Amino acid sequence: MRLFRLAIAPVLAAITLATFTSASLAAPPSDRAATDEVQVRLISDSTQVAPGQTLLLALEQKIAPHWHTYWKNPGDSGQPTSIEWKLPQGATASDILWPAPKRFDVGPITNYGYEDRVVLLTEIRLPQGLTPGSTAMIGADATWLVCREECIPQQATLSLSLPVGTGPKPSPEKGTLVAARAALPGPAPFAATARLEGRDLIVNWPAAGAGGASAREVRQALFLPEAWGRIQHAAKPQLARDGQQWRLRMPVGDEPASAGKPLDGLLLIDGQAWAVSLPVSGSLDAGGGTAPANTASTAKSPAATTTTTPGAATGATGAVEADGLGLWAAMGLALIGGLILNLMPCVFPVLAIKALGFLHGSASTHRRQGLAYTAGVLVAFAALGAMLLALRGAGTGVGWGFQFQSPLFVLLLAWLMFVLGLSLAGLLSIGAGFAGVGQGLAEKPGLSGSFFTGVLATVVATPCTAPFMGAAMAYALAQPAVELMAVFLALGLGLALPYLALAWWPALQRRMPRPGPWMDLLKQALAFPMFAAAIWLVWVIAQQAGPMGVLVAL
Repeated sequence: MRLFRLAIAPVLAAITLATFTSASLAAPPSDRAATDEVQVRLISDSTQVAPGQTLLLALEQKIAPHWHTYWKNPGDSGQPTSIEWKLPQGATASDILWPAPKRFDVGPITNYGYEDRVVLLTEIRLPQGLTPGSTAMIGADATWLVCREECIPQQATLSLSLPVGTGPKPSPEKGTLVAARAALPGPAPFAATARLEGRDLIVNWPAAGAGGASAREVRQALFLPEAWGRIQHAAKPQLARDGQQWRLRMPVGDEPASAGKPLDGLLLIDGQAWAVSLPVSGSLDAGGGTAPANTASTAKSPAATTTTTPGAATGATGAVEADGLGLWAAMGLALIGGLILNLMPCVFPVLAIKALGFLHGSASTHRRQGLAYTAGVLVAFAALGAMLLALRGAGTGVGWGFQFQSPLFVLLLAWLMFVLGLSLAGLLSIGAGFAGVGQGLAEKPGLSGSFFTGVLATVVATPCTAPFMGAAMAYALAQPAVELMAVFLALGLGLALPYLALAWWPALQRRMPRPGPWMDLLKQALAFPMFAAAIWLVWVIAQQAGPMGVLVAL
């Protein structure tokens, strides 16, 4: 044990060092910040400002390959970038001037956002009362969600100090900002309208106004509403020409537009994005619900020739190519993903230590414990699914690992991982304190201990994403409640299956080594993955909450 304590000392030092390093890196505000996934920079079009000037600022995001951030309407899931400005007294800021997004399809999930690089512009109106010779301090608290298959909420505090003079002086970045402004979607040079019909939204515009002469055929078109829930984003829109009108038909979403109220969004025609505010007419059928997200509306105008918007096109103009993933296939992938989760560094120590209990006791006891453990896992996954459904019903875009958007949850999980590591290392006896509640419940004898071990295994599995999980979760998040819960329970069954198999087949138990000193060594070795997870979670807190969040974690 003395040798192990000497070995564990550097790990504990690393946690402390990571904590203070994260705090020090997050502390000093400047005009730029960086994570592994996103580099951000606050840019001004002026190096000197003047009283009453309209200043053009930008939050530039350089995004790592295969990652993306989100547009103002993220689509089926996600969260748009937001900026909270700290300005001189009397100054005002516009909303973000959003460039046209790209479309990202993950299975049946469709999102709108940005990859590689995006410049998010904001106009700042400075007050007339600024005094020449003073300094205008401008701060920006930016938050964003960056996703690949997994998602990471991030934030940065940025600032600029701009001298005030009698007139503005352009900065070297002004050309970048002017170009970004010129690339913003402009007002459409034609009159477009929207109509509600059946369970569809139909966007109409004149053929002669679609970016050129009426003789030119439109190959691709897409409508992106600014508000969430207006359409089913993953459904294939139907593009048709009806005489001198183009018609784009798509199924409505959970919160469809209303007649008499304008519908704002972007109309993308062959790569050209137009900002439109569509007058809405017509009405929806009272029943029938919305069509499944991976199906296309087949209703056609009698005089129309119909083309399906091609999928998998570059940019935001392509429509979805459904991958044919059904409920049973998604449940199968979730089951495999759950099995693989057992090998993840956060889950394996919990499973391995619990499995050591099979070295003692009767076969009937083991089977009851296996069922109790499985029940704990399934109840925990059902609770996660219910929370996802509740948040989705409230209009919040969420996905697997949504709880990591809360610094409090990350903090509690970091404490739990650290306490589990200390317990496995034999350096801490779990008491009744808050940090030890989860471990204490899991260590209770009998069926209740097995049940709470299943709950604990689910909680510590939430930071992880296993192969095959991505497609299954993407499918589930686009489905009604019953299908979503079925996929989540299949994932939970996969997580519980190895322990359940050990509990019910004594032949597997007989293959386990006999009890001995190796059990203590195994526990001590399994402490290290828990400490590594705690270090990573402290880093996540530093990205979310800055130095104060890290200090609370201590």
